[in-house]
Amino acid sequence: MPTSNGPLTRKPRELPEAPANTVLVNPTGEATPLHLPTDPGRRHTAASQHLGGEADYTGYTGTCPHRTPVLSVAVTKDDTLPVNLPASLALDLLRDEPSLRILNGPVLFLGPLGTDGQFTNLTDSQVHGIEQLLAGVRSGLRTPVGP
Repeated sequence: MPTSNGPLTRKPRELPEAPANTVLVNPTGEATPLHLPTDPGRRHTAASQHLGGEADYTGYTGTCPHRTPVLSVAVTKDDTLPVNLPASLALDLLRDEPSLRILNGPVLFLGPLGTDGQFTNLTDSQVHGIEQLLAGVRSGLRTPVGP
């Protein structure tokens, strides 16, 4: 009969890294793809931690077709944080509506509200698209205007 001479040792499992489902944008316009939990409570906690304060969510629609939900953003309610002009401009461009909403501090871009009332994940192509858009916005903001 086999006997044990100590604790069992197990090889650690290598888990694949979860794909990004949100994009965190700091006030300088640097974008960081993140994976937030899908459970609503855990997602809210993680979002608040990344934002540095209680997350406040707003869903946005696009103009075509039929005001389809296109994305959501999460910010803190702290208006004393620095203006995040890159995220504000990116949101304006993604919404396809000229109504600039000034966002303060770090901003999380998420998918639109689902039919269950919870925020959906961004797809890989949406994450990449937001990163590319922010790279263009950062470049445009650094380019001097005039002669």
